[in-house]
Amino acid sequence: MLAEQVALQSCSVDLVVVAQALHWFDSERFFAEVDRVLKPGGVPALWCYGIQHIDADIDRVIARFYGDILSPFWPEERILVDAGYQHIEFPYQELSCPTFQMQKHWSLKELFAYFASWSAVQRYRGSMVEDPLELVKSELQEVWSKGKALPGDRALTMKKVISWPLSLRVAVKPV
Repeated sequence: MLAEQVALQSCSVDLVVVAQALHWFDSERFFAEVDRVLKPGGVPALWCYGIQHIDADIDRVIARFYGDILSPFWPEERILVDAGYQHIEFPYQELSCPTFQMQKHWSLKELFAYFASWSAVQRYRGSMVEDPLELVKSELQEVWSKGKALPGDRALTMKKVISWPLSLRVAVKPV
């Protein structure tokens, strides 16, 4: 089933939520479908999350990984996420929303697993011989442990707070 053509009756739902996926939709067709299925007074709520923040040193390495190393491998739709979906035309009068963020306590090993899920990492791996994570792995281990030589895999398992800024766009369908 496509988001642009759902098996719901017209004017049958109070809330439509899209989480980190709107950039893959045909937005014109999607919003026409939202308009069809939402009841008057119904709410479309769209959100996405940006690049994570940990600390200045780690963030610099991740910014280089995200922007320099992976830049040619991001799908063009990614620019919509980076802009917090602000470049997508919203068909209703938007409500103001507070700022939100997601937080996790993750190890570097968990962060690497998250990076491995990125579409740009997958594309890089598909067209290059090397793994892009290997290009930043030792540098990230160094800044993660703040230059301390930690025994074994301690740098990989030490947990840090990771925050992702959330961009939320919400409106109400006119009655």
